[in-house]
Amino acid sequence: MSFVVSRIRLAHAWGGLSRELIRRGRRDTVRRALPADPAPRRGAPRWRATGLVALCSGVGLLLAPLPPVAVAGEVASPAETPAALAPAAAVTPPVVASAATPAAPARPMRWAEYHAQRPAWSTASCSGDVHRIADLIGDARTIVECARLRAPRDWLALAKGDETILVTRVRRPATRDAQPARVLFVNPGGPGVAADWLAPTVAALEPDVHRTHDIVAVDPRGTGGSSPVSCATLDDGVRDYRNPTAVQIAAQQRAVRATVARCVARAGARLARVNTSTTIRDHELVRTLLRAPTVDFYGVSAGTWMAARYADLYPGRVGRFVLDSNTQFTADWRRSFAWQPLGFQRRFDQQFLPWVARMHSDYGLGSTTTATRATYYSLRRAAARGRLGGMTPHDLDQVVVENLYTDTGFGDLAQTLAVLAAQLRRPTGAARPAATTRPATTAQGAPGRGALVGAGTEDTVFMAVQCNDSPWSRLPSSYVTEGMSLGRRYPLLGYTWVTSPCAYWPFRPTPVPQTPAATRAPMLMVQSELDPATPLEGALAAHRARRETRLLTVDDQGNHGVWLGDNPCVERTVGTYLTTGRLPAADLVCPGMPLPGEDRAYPVGARLTVPVPVPVPVPVPGAAQDLRVARSPQADSPEQVRVRELARELFARAWSARG
Repeated sequence: MSFVVSRIRLAHAWGGLSRELIRRGRRDTVRRALPADPAPRRGAPRWRATGLVALCSGVGLLLAPLPPVAVAGEVASPAETPAALAPAAAVTPPVVASAATPAAPARPMRWAEYHAQRPAWSTASCSGDVHRIADLIGDARTIVECARLRAPRDWLALAKGDETILVTRVRRPATRDAQPARVLFVNPGGPGVAADWLAPTVAALEPDVHRTHDIVAVDPRGTGGSSPVSCATLDDGVRDYRNPTAVQIAAQQRAVRATVARCVARAGARLARVNTSTTIRDHELVRTLLRAPTVDFYGVSAGTWMAARYADLYPGRVGRFVLDSNTQFTADWRRSFAWQPLGFQRRFDQQFLPWVARMHSDYGLGSTTTATRATYYSLRRAAARGRLGGMTPHDLDQVVVENLYTDTGFGDLAQTLAVLAAQLRRPTGAARPAATTRPATTAQGAPGRGALVGAGTEDTVFMAVQCNDSPWSRLPSSYVTEGMSLGRRYPLLGYTWVTSPCAYWPFRPTPVPQTPAATRAPMLMVQSELDPATPLEGALAAHRARRETRLLTVDDQGNHGVWLGDNPCVERTVGTYLTTGRLPAADLVCPGMPLPGEDRAYPVGARLTVPVPVPVPVPVPGAAQDLRVARSPQADSPEQVRVRELARELFARAWSARG
C-alpha cells in the first residue's frame, strides 16, 4: 500500500533532480531510474512485491469442449450489484475495427458457445505497446495480431455472465517446414501484469524459437485488455518505514484496510474472480480455440507461478515449459514473497555496493564497500532532514530496490546517488536542483495521510491475485510480527511486511490443486544466484519439491529474468529445449556475465556447481562444466537492439518491485 503512494511522491519530489540529470546529459538515466509520470504504474515490494528485469519468464482431448475443472475449496462469489459492477477507471488498448470486439450476448453464453468462438484477429485490436514493438521490428514477415474473446466471469458459474479477454499472437513466419507451428504462451509475471507486449518481444529477440512457434500472450483477468479493474490507494502518511513506531504501524494498517474496503465497494465481486485459477482457464480456452493439442509456456517471475499452476490443472496439455526467475510455486504466496527482503538486501550488500566501490573513479561514492555503504546512509539521513528536496528516506530505499532487478540498473542507481551526493556537498545556500512542491494527484489534494492517489490496474490485480490465490492470516498482528522480524535482518525492504491487504480481504481464496507426482510433466527452471525479487532459496525449495524439474542456475549473477538477457549459455540451453524438446539430463550451472563497465564476473560467495541433488540420471562428470565454457554472444541486429531497450522499459514499468 505504502509503496504505491511513494512512487507518486517520488515522481513529484524528483522534478529538480531530473532537471539536473538532464542538464548533465543523463536523460536516458532519468527515464530508466524514475517513474515516467506522476501516476504509479506499479507499486513496490510486498503488497507490492517484485520487479524490474533486464530481459526479461496439456496432451489429450483437443477439439471436444471440456467441462470446467472444479477446484477444491472454490466457492461462489457474493451476489453482484449494479454498484459493485461499475466499470473501473482504466485505459484499454485502442480498438479500431469493430469486428475485433465481440458483442456482449443478451443472455449468458453456454459452455459450447465459448468454445465455438472464432477469433477476429486484427492489428487494430492490439495495444499501443504491441504496436511500438512491432514498429521497431519493422519486418513484414512478422505478423502481430490481436483478438478479443468472451470468457465466463466465473468459470464455475456461467450464469454470472462473461467478460472480455485480450489475446495477442505473433504468427510463425512462412516456412517450408511441414511440422505445424507449436504454441508458446508467454507471461511476464506480476502477478497481474499485462502480457501482450512480451509476445512480439520474444519473437524479435529469439528468432529461432519464433521460427518454430506461434507466440501467444493472454492478458491476465483484470489487467491490460482483459476487463481491467483499477482502484485508488490511500496514503498512510509514513515517510520512513524502517523501525516503525506503533503509531506508524497503526497508520499503515488503517490505510490498507480503507483501500481494500474502497476497492471492494467499487469493483465488488468481480475482484473475487481475479485470480490465477481464472486466468489459467482463460489460457485453456485460448488453447482450445487455437486447436493446439499441447502448449509450451515461458513464464517469468510470477509467471512461473502461473505456468506451474497451469501444469497442475491441465497436465495433459503440457509441452515444453520454461520457468524463469522462480517463485516458490510449490508453496503459497506469503511464503514465496517472504524471501524477497533477503534477496534485495543480499543483492545490495554483496553485489551493488562492492561494484560501485570498484567503479569509484566513475561515481565517487567510495572506494571500499564500507565507504559506499556509509555514503548511502548519509544520503538517507539527509533525506530524513529534508535536504534532498521532497525525497524521503523511503523514497531513497525505493529507488535502490527498483534498480536492483537488473545489472543495467546498477549504472542508473550509481549515477542517481552520485548526483544526490554532489548536491549535499554544495555549500549551504548554494543553488541546488529545485525541489518541486507535491502537486495534487486527485481532487482531494496532494499526497498525504488519508489522501487518495492513483493506481494502475496492475496494482489492483496484484492485490486481488495474491489474496485470492492462497490462504492468508486475518490477524493484522501476524504481519507486524513478520515484518519487524524481517526488517531487523533485512532493513532495506523487510519492514514493509508489517501490513498486508489480505488481512482485510473479504473473499475466500480459490487455490489451484497441485497435480499428483505421478502425472507431472518435466519443466526447465532458470534462476540467477543473486536474483533479488525471486531469490534462489525459493527456487531451490520448489525444485526439491518437484523432482521432475531441471534447474539451470547462473553463478554470480543477479538479473531477475534471465533468458532474454545477454547470457549465451542460458540462451543456448533454453532455446534448444524450446525448439527441439531436449531437456537437460541433469541440473546445470552457467557462468555469470560481467557487470556494467567490467570485463569479468566477480565471484559472490562460493562457486556454484550443481546446487541441488537431481533424481536420475546422475550428472555426467564434466557435463555442467561444458556449459561453463563461455562463447561470444551473437551480435544483436539494430532492430533487436531497439526491441531490447524498449523491453527493458516495459519490464521496468510492469515489474517495478514485483514478481
